[in-house]
Amino acid sequence: MLSSYFWGLSNDVGKCVGAMAMGSFAYSTRPIFMVDGELPDLKSPGSWSQKYKGKLGKSVIEMNNYTDVVLKLNDILNSTKRNKYYWNLLPALYNFQTATPRLLLALKQSGSRDKTLHEKGIEQIRQAMTEFHRSWQALQTVYSETRFVADPSNYIADRYFHLASQREDLSWMIQAQELYENMINKWLQNQ
Repeated sequence: MLSSYFWGLSNDVGKCVGAMAMGSFAYSTRPIFMVDGELPDLKSPGSWSQKYKGKLGKSVIEMNNYTDVVLKLNDILNSTKRNKYYWNLLPALYNFQTATPRLLLALKQSGSRDKTLHEKGIEQIRQAMTEFHRSWQALQTVYSETRFVADPSNYIADRYFHLASQREDLSWMIQAQELYENMINKWLQNQ
C-alpha cells in the first residue's frame, strides 16, 4: 500500500506476482514493493539521496502539506454532526500514511557527510519509526470500532495462499514496512 507508492514497484514485479501465485514467494525475507532494499551508504554520502530524489521530493511535498491537512481534518471532525467514524478514520489514515515520507526524509539526512546532521538524522529515524508504530496503533483503534482487527477463535483459515491470509490480524498491511524496519535496525547497529 504505502510501500508501493514511495518505494516503487520492483523491476521483477511480474516474477514476484508469479511466485506469489505459485506459493513460492518469500514473504518473510523480501518486501514485495521495495526497489532494492538499499539504505544510505556513509562511504558515498548523498548517493542514496540522489538515486531516490523523486521519492524524496514527493516526501517533502507531503510533509510540507501535513500541518494544513491535519488542521482541516480536525476542523471537519470538530464541526461534523454525523459520520464521526469516517472523520476519525481519515486523520488516523493520514497520520499512518505520512510515517513513510517522514522515515525517508530522516534516512536522507542520516546519509549526510556532516557528522552533526548524520547524528540528527539517526535520531529522526528512530523518531519516525516510533511515530509509525504510534500511528499504526491509532489506526487499529479507530478501525476496530467497526471491524474485527484479528480473526475470531473459530475462524477457518483461507485455503489459498495470499498476503492477507498469512496473518491473523491486520499486520499483513504493514509487512513490507516491518521488513524494511528490520533492515534499518540492523543498519543502525552498524552506525
